[in-house]
Amino acid sequence: MEDEKALAPIEEQTVDFYGDSITTVLVDINGHTTRYIPLRPICEYLGLSWSGQRERTMRDPILSAEVALVRVTHTTATGGILDSLCLPIEFLNGWLFGINASRVRSELKEKVIKYQRDCYRILWEAFNPPFLPTQDSERLQARTALEQIRAACLGIAQRAEQQIQVEQHLTNHQNKLTRFSRSPHDRNRVFTDVLNDDQNKNQTISDT
Repeated sequence: MEDEKALAPIEEQTVDFYGDSITTVLVDINGHTTRYIPLRPICEYLGLSWSGQRERTMRDPILSAEVALVRVTHTTATGGILDSLCLPIEFLNGWLFGINASRVRSELKEKVIKYQRDCYRILWEAFNPPFLPTQDSERLQARTALEQIRAACLGIAQRAEQQIQVEQHLTNHQNKLTRFSRSPHDRNRVFTDVLNDDQNKNQTISDT
């Protein structure tokens, strides 16, 4: 690890965690970006021996395979540029839970537990904000809803027009039948009109 060349970050950000500034760095490795967390500043915030925690990390078969040296600015109280031992952010919880809270100083025990409980979640939320629909998406949803309403209204209007035609047809028949009953001398003419009207209606329907 000492001979390994430090990686140069393409982005460096700081997240506030209950007053502690957690530095994160984004590194590009062969076209794949990974976000790393320097471990030493967290040890300092928790009052832990860095040498002991570094040794613990390197003994772990999983964590030791994932650590990397990254050139990070301002990771110590004295500032400056430091080649810092870092873990990918998704392995931070595993590293934190390797700390035995019962073995730290009593005044720091609660803080260690707070880190173990909340640190990863806060970091995750900082770099993975909840999805918010864009204005284009909102406009598309609104347009789709309006098109559905328009189609429904057109269907209702079409059915209403058909019903009006049926009612008009029945009314015409009723009027002709009334004339037929009141004017015995015009029965043949009324009967012919009814037949012709039905034929015209049937022809119109077949044409459509």
